[in-house]
Amino acid sequence: MDYKYKISVIVPCYNSEKFLKETLDNLLGQTLREIQIITVNDGSKDSTADILAEYAAKDSRILSLYQENAGVSAARNNGIERTEGKYTVFLDSDDLFSENALEAMYNTL
Repeated sequence: MDYKYKISVIVPCYNSEKFLKETLDNLLGQTLREIQIITVNDGSKDSTADILAEYAAKDSRILSLYQENAGVSAARNNGIERTEGKYTVFLDSDDLFSENALEAMYNTL
């Protein structure tokens, strides 16, 4: 089976405006470039939606989804349905990877 990306990263987001830009910049700066970033806005009430729209508009690897607030597990499941990567990884919206983490994961797998 052919995959469009090596890894899909699912990022559930709920009221994440304080950390979200740093997290997305971290993902966009990964040494592994063949990644899909799926953000799932879980009904945020802050500027999370605006940040996600801004980033999705500037990088085609980012897919931004929205759902009414249903919790992190539902957000992850929603993202899983849209993955186009060979492997799937979860990252919280306030977490960071080392810059070569996804490449190391992929090469190990």
